[in-house]
Amino acid sequence: MQKDLKVSSLTKEDISLLRDVSIHNILNLANQGRDIKMCCPFHGERTPSFVLHPDNSYHCFGQCNVHGFGAIDFCSHLGLSFRQSLEELIKYV
Repeated sequence: MQKDLKVSSLTKEDISLLRDVSIHNILNLANQGRDIKMCCPFHGERTPSFVLHPDNSYHCFGQCNVHGFGAIDFCSHLGLSFRQSLEELIKYV
Protein backbone atom coordinates (compact mmCIF):
# COMPACT_ATOMS: atom_id res chain seq x y z
CA MET A 1 0.00 0.00 0.00
CA GLN A 2 1.20 3.51 -0.70
CA LYS A 3 1.05 6.36 1.78
CA ASP A 4 -0.47 8.68 -0.82
CA LEU A 5 -3.73 6.70 -0.94
CA LYS A 6 -6.90 8.54 -0.12
CA VAL A 7 -9.43 7.08 2.28
CA SER A 8 -12.10 7.29 -0.40
CA SER A 9 -10.15 4.92 -2.67
CA LEU A 10 -9.33 2.20 -0.10
CA THR A 11 -10.35 -1.34 -0.93
CA LYS A 12 -11.51 -3.94 1.59
CA GLU A 13 -8.01 -5.43 1.42
CA ASP A 14 -6.46 -2.03 2.19
CA ILE A 15 -8.76 -1.60 5.20
CA SER A 16 -7.78 -5.06 6.41
CA LEU A 17 -4.11 -4.06 6.18
CA LEU A 18 -4.83 -0.90 8.18
CA ARG A 19 -6.61 -2.97 10.85
CA ASP A 20 -3.42 -5.05 11.11
CA VAL A 21 -1.14 -2.06 11.76
CA SER A 22 0.72 -2.86 14.96
CA ILE A 23 -0.59 -0.97 17.98
CA HIS A 24 2.95 -1.38 19.33
CA ASN A 25 4.12 0.87 16.48
CA ILE A 26 1.37 3.41 17.11
CA LEU A 27 2.45 3.63 20.76
CA ASN A 28 6.14 3.53 19.79
CA LEU A 29 6.80 0.36 21.81
CA ALA A 30 9.81 -1.74 20.81
CA ASN A 31 8.95 -5.19 22.18
CA GLN A 32 6.20 -6.82 20.14
CA GLY A 33 6.82 -10.39 21.25
CA ARG A 34 5.06 -10.45 24.62
CA ASP A 35 2.23 -8.90 26.60
CA ILE A 36 2.93 -5.34 27.65
CA LYS A 37 1.28 -3.93 30.76
CA MET A 38 1.08 -0.15 30.88
CA CYS A 39 -1.07 2.76 31.97
CA CYS A 40 -4.24 2.89 29.94
CA PRO A 41 -4.14 5.35 27.01
CA PHE A 42 -7.92 5.80 27.30
CA HIS A 43 -8.18 7.09 30.87
CA GLY A 44 -5.84 8.65 33.43
CA GLU A 45 -4.40 6.34 36.03
CA ARG A 46 -1.32 5.83 38.19
CA THR A 47 -1.25 2.03 38.28
CA PRO A 48 -0.97 0.19 34.96
CA SER A 49 -4.16 -1.66 34.09
CA PHE A 50 -3.88 -1.89 30.31
CA VAL A 51 -2.52 -5.00 28.59
CA LEU A 52 -1.45 -5.02 24.95
CA HIS A 53 -1.02 -8.49 23.48
CA PRO A 54 1.29 -9.50 20.60
CA ASP A 55 -1.75 -10.42 18.46
CA ASN A 56 -2.80 -6.72 18.43
CA SER A 57 -5.60 -7.20 20.96
CA TYR A 58 -5.86 -5.16 24.15
CA HIS A 59 -7.82 -4.88 27.36
CA CYS A 60 -8.05 -2.38 30.19
CA PHE A 61 -8.72 -4.08 33.51
CA GLY A 62 -9.24 -0.69 35.15
CA GLN A 63 -11.80 2.06 35.14
CA CYS A 64 -12.76 2.09 31.46
CA ASN A 65 -12.75 -1.70 30.89
CA VAL A 66 -12.10 -1.13 27.16
CA HIS A 67 -11.08 -4.03 24.97
CA GLY A 68 -10.62 -4.52 21.28
CA PHE A 69 -8.66 -6.02 18.45
CA GLY A 70 -6.65 -4.20 15.83
CA ALA A 71 -5.56 -0.70 15.05
CA ILE A 72 -8.95 0.56 13.84
CA ASP A 73 -10.62 -0.43 17.13
CA PHE A 74 -7.75 1.19 19.02
CA CYS A 75 -8.09 4.48 17.15
CA SER A 76 -11.86 4.50 17.62
CA HIS A 77 -11.35 4.06 21.38
CA LEU A 78 -9.07 7.11 21.23
CA GLY A 79 -12.09 9.04 19.95
CA LEU A 80 -11.43 9.03 16.21
CA SER A 81 -14.19 8.31 13.73
CA PHE A 82 -13.78 5.38 11.34
CA ARG A 83 -12.64 7.72 8.57
CA GLN A 84 -10.26 9.58 10.88
CA SER A 85 -8.85 6.24 12.03
CA LEU A 86 -8.14 5.21 8.45
CA GLU A 87 -6.51 8.57 7.70
CA GLU A 88 -4.28 8.21 10.77
CA LEU A 89 -3.34 4.58 10.07
CA ILE A 90 -2.29 5.23 6.46
CA LYS A 91 0.78 6.92 7.98
CA TYR A 92 1.96 3.55 9.34
CA VAL A 93 1.98 1.57 6.10
